[in-house]
Amino acid sequence: MQSLKVLSQEAIHLLEKNQILSALIIRELTKTCLSEIELNEQDRNIAKQLIINKEKITSEENYKEWLVKQFFSEEELLTIFSEPPRIDRYVIQKYKHMAESRFLKRKEQLDTVIYSLVRVKDNFLANELYLRLAEGESDFAEISKEFSLGPEKNTRGILGPTPVSQGHPALVNCLKNSKPGEINKPLNIEELWLVTRVESRTEASLTSEMELQMSKEIFYEWLQEESKKEHNKLLNMQTSLNNL
Repeated sequence: MQSLKVLSQEAIHLLEKNQILSALIIRELTKTCLSEIELNEQDRNIAKQLIINKEKITSEENYKEWLVKQFFSEEELLTIFSEPPRIDRYVIQKYKHMAESRFLKRKEQLDTVIYSLVRVKDNFLANELYLRLAEGESDFAEISKEFSLGPEKNTRGILGPTPVSQGHPALVNCLKNSKPGEINKPLNIEELWLVTRVESRTEASLTSEMELQMSKEIFYEWLQEESKKEHNKLLNMQTSLNNL
């Protein structure tokens, strides 16, 4: 990468020793990509407001005073602070055509579920609570508040929305195969017994927000792969020079 050619072998060694060489490469790769995206007036306004909020600047005069003390020029600072929206534009421009394919491969992981949960350590208690729930004698909110051992104790037994595929494989399988409103028999996971009920399941769809998410994932994967290549090039170059 052209911008990294200014690094001496001593600088490369120091950066690698302090475990910041990879981060520098990723930053430079990102800057190279974003050089294709124009910094427009809206970007500047958003970036300036981010600076004002971050630095707790109270007036235009204070903003100008703050700028004088900075190492970077105002344009450089606005360019740095405007990265998020420019990354969004870049990834849509570069990877939108690949978003649908990735979405279809990832759809099962992107579907979400809201479910009720009670978890206890005692099998007999779990079965008793299951029967009380199944027969309508109690509801998840009161049972979870009284007996549950997890954070659902404070949320009326409700968890989610959360990806259907997230969690222990046994719980994932249970939630995937449950009908909304159905009380599931106690499920043993390690030292706990879980009683669950799926409240709702939402299938992911390829909205514009999802296209952006998929495009970003593709970009960040490319960034990691490319940074590893550049990292290895620099280290191999250093090794070669050391062997001369």
